[in-house]
Formats: sequence, structure tokens, C-alpha cells
Amino acid sequence: MPIRCQRLSIFLAASLLAAAGACSSSTAPSDRSLEGPWTTGHSLSGLDAGFDLSWAADLVNGSGNYAIGAATGTCTGTGVGLSGSGTVRLAGFRGAGNSVRATLTFDTGLRLAFSGTLSGSGGTGTHIDGSFVAPDGTSCPWELIEGLIP
Repeated sequence: MPIRCQRLSIFLAASLLAAAGACSSSTAPSDRSLEGPWTTGHSLSGLDAGFDLSWAADLVNGSGNYAIGAATGTCTGTGVGLSGSGTVRLAGFRGAGNSVRATLTFDTGLRLAFSGTLSGSGGTGTHIDGSFVAPDGTSCPWELIEGLIP
């Protein structure tokens, strides 16, 4: 192979490797600092939940438990058709601007859309300021906080 073709081949290979690195997810957490327990804390909505979340590239998944409080209204556990306690799964993705969009799937079969914005990069103060959509279409504030809340 002539020298000029060899140099061109090396240049093209290096360009492809650089481009492949540039195409990786820009929304991926830089480390595992977002992994682990997340909770609603002492939610005033009457729909308390705790999750063990895993973050991989732009995906977020996890499962946990929920408990329904005594609050009433459209944005409460009873308002969306839940009672008592049970299990819940969160599956979604992290997009541009730290947006998070997911589906909450409850053991009863109820599915609610959840969306919010991730603030922080892991540890104290990190939270998702979000909301879920009740079956009647009402947007209900619902924050997830990284860590366990006593």
C-alpha cells in the first residue's frame, strides 16, 4: 500500500474513533453517584414511595414500595385508585437538560406517567422535581429525593 494511502487510512481510522467517542450519551451520569435509594420523603400527596434506582447511560430503572396515606383528592394515592401498600416499578430515561421521563407501574396494574428535572449530581440535595399524571389528566407534583428519609 502506498505511503499516502496508509496515512489516509490512519487518519480515517482516528477520525472514526473520535466521532464514536463524541456520539456517546451526553446525559449519562459520570459515575454511579445516582445509584441506590430514592424516596418521596414525607409526601403531602398521600402517595409515598421508595425506590432502588439504577442509572445506566440515559436509562433509569428501579423498583420499590409504596404506601397510601390518609390524604384525599385527585393527586393522592386514593385519588388515583390505590389503597394500602404494595410494590411499584419506575422505568424511563434521562434526556437533555437533565429531564427525566418515566412510567410508574404499580402492582395493581395502574400505570402513571412521571416527568421531572434532575437537580444535583449525587448525594445530599440531589432530587427530581417532578410530577405524575393522574388518570383524569391532572398533573400532580411529586418529588423524588436521593437517599433514605427517616
